[in-house]
Amino acid sequence: MDRIVRPSFGDVPGREYALQLFAEHLIHAWDLARATGADERLDTGLVASCATWFDAVEGAYRGAGAIAARPPVSGDADAQCSGLAPYLVHMACIPAPPGGSVLNQQEQRPPPASR
Repeated sequence: MDRIVRPSFGDVPGREYALQLFAEHLIHAWDLARATGADERLDTGLVASCATWFDAVEGAYRGAGAIAARPPVSGDADAQCSGLAPYLVHMACIPAPPGGSVLNQQEQRPPPASR
């Protein structure tokens, strides 16, 4: 896990890349549950592990422009919402920004130009 891997965004230790993929899959599990009307509750241990990892790297990701500002979270948010807030702007515990929702911290982009 200490070996350097070369994903498209630059060289990183394998351990860090594995954690990035873990977080990505956890978030997509929530997205798929929401999209299909399934239970959105994720395993609390997985959420806690993801939040712990991300707390340590959030500043670097934000500084590199990889993620937007952390959204505000309601005071009564549960651990899942608080822990995954940097990813899941459209969760019920996070107020939608003016003009609509923003999905997964990405800026809304215009549709691709037609060819």
